Amino acid sequence: MHYAEYMPIISPPDEINDEIRYFKTVCTDRIGEFKSSGSKAHITIPFEERRQKIFTAEPAIERMEKRLNTMPTITLEINGFDIFPNHVAGNTIYATIEMDDKTKNWFKLLLKEMHLNKRTITPHLTIARGLSNDQLKTLWPYFMKQKFNHRFEVSEMIMLKREMFAHEPTWKVFKRIQFLNRFNVSAPNINSTLF
Repeated sequence: MHYAEYMPIISPPDEINDEIRYFKTVCTDRIGEFKSSGSKAHITIPFEERRQKIFTAEPAIERMEKRLNTMPTITLEINGFDIFPNHVAGNTIYATIEMDDKTKNWFKLLLKEMHLNKRTITPHLTIARGLSNDQLKTLWPYFMKQKFNHRFEVSEMIMLKREMFAHEPTWKVFKRIQFLNRFNVSAPNINSTLF
């Protein structure tokens, strides 16, 4: 039986990835290597994190794709930096996503269409995670002074997949799910005389 993990992400354009990579380099220069130092910038969407049977997960993802195709695109705005303090797993410095009403509603709809209504999300782009308090004290004064403002259009969600029992399990692009702002036109017609 084949098992895999799946991780949905929203990826910003290359120019923003380049700037996030620069900020990660600043961190490495000041504190050395850290968790996420080599990862590409992305917004992680909360999803089923444990392994799943491929033959059941992938048809469910296909059905989810049809629902997500009905969603509109959205423009997200990055506005500075913030911290997730966590003294157990380590602190995180991230680039914040401005959460106006339109953006909140869009993410709420995204979770609903993914059947994750009970989940919450704080969309962000991680700069450095797993930081000790001392590492945070070294880095945060730099980020507090930085201006980091960008807007980018989100037209797709990328579904990553990692085979559980592969020789070297790595995350690979499984599917690109487009936000097309259209309803499924192939849905069967309902005979209105029945109601």
